[in-house]
Order: sequence, then C-alpha cells, then structure tokens
Amino acid sequence: MSETVNLRDLRVETRKGLPIVEEIGFSIAPGKVLGLVGESGSGKSTIGKALLGYAAPGLRIARGSFNVEGTDLLALGAKHAAGRAGRSSLMSHRTHPAP
Repeated sequence: MSETVNLRDLRVETRKGLPIVEEIGFSIAPGKVLGLVGESGSGKSTIGKALLGYAAPGLRIARGSFNVEGTDLLALGAKHAAGRAGRSSLMSHRTHPAP
C-alpha cells in the first residue's frame, strides 16, 4: 500500500536562522490517522501551519517536502497548498448530528 501523505525533513526557523522545529517527518498510509501530541510550546501548531505553507510572523519554512497524493504542497506556496489540502484526503470533514 503506497503512502498518501509524506512529510520529510521539515525545518521552521526564525528569520535569523534559529530552529523552531527541525527534522520533522512522517508518513501516513491510506485509511490511517496520525495525531500530533505534545506539550504547550512544543511546535504542534507551527508544524500544522507549515503543512499548509504558512509560518507565523517572524518565522519561515526553511526546508522540507510535504507530499499529498504525489503533490509537494510546500513547493506550491500557502495559497495553493491550502486549497489543495482542502480537496484531498488529508483533510477529512465529518459532521455530527446536533444533540
């Protein structure tokens, strides 16, 4: 079974080059789920934003590739990556009936 989602060597750093998150990578096979867990300030939101091509003010995505169904979203840039991720299997929307 091939990978649907593959993140390799993500590094987000300050404009001065200080690492915020580095050497982050994972693969997710079709039908599988990944949870990102960590302490406050450990980089969960930074990683999540980077996967869509965004970085908080003062930060930049220094390197990495994030392939979803064969397309490198980091190479697309934020505007195109967010739209592509929203249409792919990466983002699944499930509604629950109101109580």
